Amino acid sequence: MRYDKGINNKTLKMNTGELLKKYDKDGNGFNQKELKELIKGSVSIIGKPFITNSVINKVQNIFDKNQDGIISEKELDNYLKENYGINLNTAKSMNVKDLTDKIYKIDQEKKNK
Repeated sequence: MRYDKGINNKTLKMNTGELLKKYDKDGNGFNQKELKELIKGSVSIIGKPFITNSVINKVQNIFDKNQDGIISEKELDNYLKENYGINLNTAKSMNVKDLTDKIYKIDQEKKNK
């Protein structure tokens, strides 16, 4: 499955840095409410938003390594570097579609090794 499937077209066209800034209103990382708003505002099935607390918890657990309830820029940066060799500043300069395409391509290359 492609990573950009389910992401609404408006979000795919956005700059990743602007998208993060839009939902991290206080600039100190994503708390659970902000994370839910980010996902709810960006992902939809057949034009309708969908989100469950289970999805939020899974995403939170993936990124929030110190389990303080906040996904910080440092945690995002570390995740991207460790898994994709992309630093957060580079990701922020890309639009969401290009970033998801790059991540998908890297995952496919890993899978085929």
